[in-house]
Amino acid sequence: MYRLGKAISIGSEPDGENRATAAQQFRGIIVDHPWFAPGYRGLGIVEATRGNWVASYTAYKHYLHFAMDKAERNMVRDELSKLEKKNPALRAYAHGEQAAAEADWPRVIDLMSDVIAQRPTFSLAYRLLGIAYASRARATQAIEAYRAYLDLDKYAPDQRQVEAIIDKTTYALEKRARRRAGDKIEANEK
Repeated sequence: MYRLGKAISIGSEPDGENRATAAQQFRGIIVDHPWFAPGYRGLGIVEATRGNWVASYTAYKHYLHFAMDKAERNMVRDELSKLEKKNPALRAYAHGEQAAAEADWPRVIDLMSDVIAQRPTFSLAYRLLGIAYASRARATQAIEAYRAYLDLDKYAPDQRQVEAIIDKTTYALEKRARRRAGDKIEANEK
């Protein structure tokens, strides 16, 4: 708790260098306690004050992964909406989430491709793109998108789940390739 208090204190100072230090403090808290929602929220606040809209947005989204308090979640959703209004890539990402909720996977793929073209380091866009590709049975592309997500987001709260998806999908692709190779050998022997 001391580290959280210190990070909050440093982050509230007007000096930009101190805010960068606070962001590092929050990242340290997240590394040590990846389930600790206030670490993500604090990082979101500090990154927003630094003008790092995408980093702030990502931290807030991770916060929602763990936060339990309804009022706090609603406040963070309000912050996400404000960030979406400030940044076209974030607005397009939000439209992509809506398209995903409607299972409009071709639209999700188009939107996330546009978001990635605008912001190639926006990790969440790769995650949503991976989901869309997987939903369209484009396994190789899904794996690539998921790997990009994990490469870009060192604080991904769902890292283990995404790694498991990658492993399972890779195994299925390898199994299918072995089966096809066996079918070709069998056909040549006839």
